[in-house]
Amino acid sequence: MQPSHTDLSENKDLARKFQASGSSLFINAIINGKDNITEDTKVWRLVSDKAQFKNYLKDKIDNLLGR
Repeated sequence: MQPSHTDLSENKDLARKFQASGSSLFINAIINGKDNITEDTKVWRLVSDKAQFKNYLKDKIDNLLGR
C-alpha cells in the first residue's frame, strides 16, 4: 500500500501513471510483470463504517492474491 499526495511534485509521475486526481483509490495487481490498474469507487461508500471498509479492502486484496 502506498498513499501518495498527487499535488506534490515528487508524486507527479505516479499520479500520471494511475491517472489519479483528488481522492482516488487505485489498486495495481502486477500479473506476469504487467500493471493491471483499476480504480475502486465503491470503497468511498464504506468509509463511514470502519469494519465494513476494512473487510471490503481485505477481501479485495485477498482475492487479488488468490487467497
